[in-house]
Amino acid sequence: MAFTNFETKDIHCKVIYFGPTASGKSENLRSIFNQTSAEIKSGLLELQQEDGSTRYFDFLPLSVGQLGDFHVKLHLFTLPVSSLYQSTSSVILRGVDGFVFVADSRPECLVNNVTALNKCRKVLQDEGYNVADLPRVIQYNKRDLPGVFPTELLRRELNPSGYPDVEASAINNLGVMESLESIARQVPKDQSKKRLETLRDEIRGIDDEIIRLVVKRMDIAQGIGAAKRAAGVAILDAEREAFNRKHSKEIAAGVLPGALVDELNDLLAKWARDAQAKPK
Repeated sequence: MAFTNFETKDIHCKVIYFGPTASGKSENLRSIFNQTSAEIKSGLLELQQEDGSTRYFDFLPLSVGQLGDFHVKLHLFTLPVSSLYQSTSSVILRGVDGFVFVADSRPECLVNNVTALNKCRKVLQDEGYNVADLPRVIQYNKRDLPGVFPTELLRRELNPSGYPDVEASAINNLGVMESLESIARQVPKDQSKKRLETLRDEIRGIDDEIIRLVVKRMDIAQGIGAAKRAAGVAILDAEREAFNRKHSKEIAAGVLPGALVDELNDLLAKWARDAQAKPK
């Protein structure tokens, strides 16, 4: 899940590049690194084996623009689906906001593509994600090679649900930025929706607490009414109500309009008087 730094006005989102071995995941990050200006990238970290395959992961932080008042930063990772380093994988898979699946377009890799995509879904599910809700891009890489599978066939096998997809030749810098731009459009939009739901949940919690407090206030008011009747004191206490209005305005000064504070106080005072007048 995205991390928001309210002090620096930054939203940090994590995108994972999945795919079978040698499909071009690392090549995607290298291509992005080479095609972006120094102002929006922080450096590429590659941890590979001697044969050039990714042993652990690659990492590239990237700035992708504004979302309202916030600056969006994508943290791009590659992760070998066949990785045996489960502790490393588990750490990288925390807080994923979207993924790019890099498929190898060669006919002999079709089974590996399907297997890798299924494993991608499984590892995400095992980490607690609802995979259906995650933003994604399916990239058909190595389109420059002779004899590759037709895109429609790959789409039928790997993307029957019709998620955004891109033809690419990462080694030639083709389709790479389009894949990045597609996931970069989806992730902030998805974060906005999640942020909206979070704020609505917070409002709902506040509303519930207000109702509970009002119920408690009415119960106390009934007790006050009983005490007043026992002491022979009038229900209406105009001096105290005036004090409450003044006190509430002081608390809400600069935050709520005075007219709204008066309206709320008048409503609470009326409810309290009605409650006090009823025998408990």
